[in-house]
Amino acid sequence: MSLGATHEFKTKALDAEQVVAELKDRSYSFAKEVWDSSKVSKITGAKRVQSNRGNFGRLPIAGKLDTPIHNNAWILTGLSSRGLLYHGIYGRTVATMMLQQQLQDHEKEGSD
Repeated sequence: MSLGATHEFKTKALDAEQVVAELKDRSYSFAKEVWDSSKVSKITGAKRVQSNRGNFGRLPIAGKLDTPIHNNAWILTGLSSRGLLYHGIYGRTVATMMLQQQLQDHEKEGSD
């Protein structure tokens, strides 16, 4: 299970213990069972990404993320305030992309 993200405006990144403490503080009230019955096995870090500003402002970024850490990571980011209105449309689009990839992978396995 993946849980949460921190949003820092500090010059020095939080260490692993600080990250766990912040996430637990923010999510314990609604995920008590997760915290009480689980342990943190891995912490990954990342940088914020955003698209270049164009005629229509900054466009969202969506799709499969090629990374050696997570072999099946999909992202949907950069919605900004548009997320309140369009999250369902973008979410459905990414879900369709994921299902198409799964179908292509399945067809490829069948032809090998």
